[in-house]
Amino acid sequence: MTPGSRLILGLQKSHLTNSIKDFLRQKQIGGVILFDHNAENIGELKSLVAEINAACSPGRPFIGIDFEGGRVRRLGKLFGPLRRAEDYADNLTGLSEDCARLAKQFSACGINFNFAPVCDLTYAPLNVALADRTFSTDPALTAAYCLEFHRAFSGAGIMTCFKHFPGLGSAVNDPHASMAISCIPFERLRDFDLVPYKAGIRLGIKIIMTSHILISSVDGEIATFSKRTTDLARSLGFAGVLITDDLSMGALKDILPLRERVLKALCAGHDMALVCHDHDDHLVIVEYLEKNLNTLMRSGHLKALSRIEHAKKQLAA
Repeated sequence: MTPGSRLILGLQKSHLTNSIKDFLRQKQIGGVILFDHNAENIGELKSLVAEINAACSPGRPFIGIDFEGGRVRRLGKLFGPLRRAEDYADNLTGLSEDCARLAKQFSACGINFNFAPVCDLTYAPLNVALADRTFSTDPALTAAYCLEFHRAFSGAGIMTCFKHFPGLGSAVNDPHASMAISCIPFERLRDFDLVPYKAGIRLGIKIIMTSHILISSVDGEIATFSKRTTDLARSLGFAGVLITDDLSMGALKDILPLRERVLKALCAGHDMALVCHDHDDHLVIVEYLEKNLNTLMRSGHLKALSRIEHAKKQLAA
């Protein structure tokens, strides 16, 4: 497997051109993330998914969308319903039923990965990035809702992604626009924000996503590039795939060129890097990773590939 196997990339169109098919096949790209512009209807979506699977064969690509519910529902006009997190207060059964129904719809279209649930706690004042997206101020309740979300989707063979590790709730700034910063004590992080992740790890979750956040009690480096952050996830017993948030987000625009962001994030201990946009840079990124393969090897490349392969064995057929 090439370094391309450690990437999940966005697609620019609703179909694959011959050059994109060749790119996915030759570079063994690990997966794709889909957005509203990728399909106008279910038939178009199924056709695109079939093209992706054929191009990546004999490999198994992650084919995912970001579908939390509420305002974050990619391809929402094709699926649903799934309400805002706060709308399921005291209604675990309703959340489970809606997620299970949605998971069957995903499976029927060939989608095997949901970039959700949001495990962040509700803080006051609430981070603007998380409006309507968090379940509770209570870590135990948040954990319960996230676990129910996971169970419902995994019951249909859809992989979930617990995010945004190690916790975005207390942060200032929206990482879509600028770096998020939190100064909460580590004891608070340990006893509150990490609780949903600990519960998920005990249950056997396979994917955790970090965020573009600097938590001063963890590291002076942004979590995306922080070995201390990825080591923290491993210290909790997590043996699955650690993935970055979108490396084309505004929070990182002025830090490094995109190809260098990807390499630095992977070398910090992430197994996979997510690049939703900047489509013209995708080939440049892969070639840069290939050029720096020795650096990746020294940073656990083979172990990362093994974790990715193990997770993919549990995807829906």
